[in-house]
Amino acid sequence: MADSKWYTAILVMSSEIDGAVGEGPLVDLQFRLLQADGADAAYIRAIEIGQANEASYANDDGEIVEWKLAGLHELIELDDAPADGVEVYSRLTQDEPGSLVPPKESLQVFAIEKFSHLTAQEMFDRVEGKES
Repeated sequence: MADSKWYTAILVMSSEIDGAVGEGPLVDLQFRLLQADGADAAYIRAIEIGQANEASYANDDGEIVEWKLAGLHELIELDDAPADGVEVYSRLTQDEPGSLVPPKESLQVFAIEKFSHLTAQEMFDRVEGKES
């Protein structure tokens, strides 16, 4: 991999709950850093990573939850090799800046612990504003 480059692959992982009716899937956009010898190799590697992370398990209600790779949302070649603070993804938008900045406790790294006791459906309901 002497001439390899670094890429950010944005994987689209989709969930399906056995027996769920009328609910759309919960979708996880996963930003993955990978190294490959070119765009085609990076694409193949991103698909392999997504497929390797497909999973099936029983949730707290005994329903079977399946996470499957739906495909890639984006594949971006990075200008710099990974290092502390290197940019791995950027998206330009004309939204109000404050609307894009949630409180610290809502950031995923902090929220996961807070909501770890919830089922996937309960988390989805909260995201959709259907809190019970």
